[in-house]
Amino acid sequence: ISSLLTYRAQQAWGSMVSANRLSVVLRIENAFVSYVGYIGKMIVPRNLAVFYPFPKDGLPLWEVIFSAALLVGITLVVIKAARRRPYLAVGWLWYVVTLVPVIGLVQVGSQAMADRYTYVPLIGLFLMISWLIPESNVEHRTSNAELRTGKTQHLTPNTFIIVTASLIIAVLMVCSWMQVGHWKDSVSLFERAVAVTQENFIMYTDLGVAYDRNEQIDQAIWAYNEAIRIRPSTIEAHNNLAVLYYEMGEYAKAWDEVAQCRKYGYEPAKQLIEDLSSAMLK
Repeated sequence: ISSLLTYRAQQAWGSMVSANRLSVVLRIENAFVSYVGYIGKMIVPRNLAVFYPFPKDGLPLWEVIFSAALLVGITLVVIKAARRRPYLAVGWLWYVVTLVPVIGLVQVGSQAMADRYTYVPLIGLFLMISWLIPESNVEHRTSNAELRTGKTQHLTPNTFIIVTASLIIAVLMVCSWMQVGHWKDSVSLFERAVAVTQENFIMYTDLGVAYDRNEQIDQAIWAYNEAIRIRPSTIEAHNNLAVLYYEMGEYAKAWDEVAQCRKYGYEPAKQLIEDLSSAMLK
């Protein structure tokens, strides 16, 4: 039901990406890789970004095969262990199923992954961990009376678990504090995104906008050109460069960017065209 509602809502808003841009095969491959990628980022939350692009040249075959094999393997293990440890199957299925609406089989937007999509699904993996570790590492202390009556044993958490959990929480607190620092402003956020991802033309474009708003014109031009280098048809970068060059009085360069916009099917603002034409005639 959630998948259907997601499909209908995004279709109504025109946010769905057509199969002409992203093939069904690529979407399935990315789904396998993303399932494993989210687990990796849960265990080691590093190189987090506000936007993860699809690889320019597609996904490596070895990564797709490894991810698919790992997912199938984990599924078989939890099913086999379901009778003795049902929480493993519950947690794993929670993770797999709740990601289905946003895993990219129906592509919404241009991202390959999005950390925000894991807020609910990761509950399943945490459920598996929070039941499995105590069960495997507790000191069983049972009185003679309990042995005779068959009552439930008292479970005392292992000191090692307590110390380890405390250290993990402390480390994650530091990681969270550092990660929040990347969100202090738009420039910091987008600079971080281009630093930890590859060929991220969307983030370079957004970084250009952020630089422009801060009147860092040289940096804005650099960022827009990086976006165009990665994807020549990045219309927003061409359009914004046209505006910048016009404001700088470099009308020939501005007109070249207008021509690039038109080449890729976009017509810049009428006022810009009129002002630029008038300026070039003087």
